[in-house]
Amino acid sequence: MITTLWIYPPTKPEVPGVYERRFDVGICYSYWDGKEWFFAAHSPDEAVEKVIDGKVSPSQDLAWRGITKEEYLIRLGALNVKDDCGK
Repeated sequence: MITTLWIYPPTKPEVPGVYERRFDVGICYSYWDGKEWFFAAHSPDEAVEKVIDGKVSPSQDLAWRGITKEEYLIRLGALNVKDDCGK
């Protein structure tokens, strides 16, 4: 897997985008808009949809890590990757 190391609160990303976050149910994707996290999602694309829907996450203080462009493409379906976001 191509990711950064886990980063813990209160540190937040400097760049808006999709990140992996560690929830009780597993690792999910969330969009960071520079101010707040949006709802957890099963894929990077779904994470972007949560922003469009305005669904702000009630969980703002979870560990997170960045994903590289290659990892983003893998998670979009270029390779078969197990989804552990609550499934």
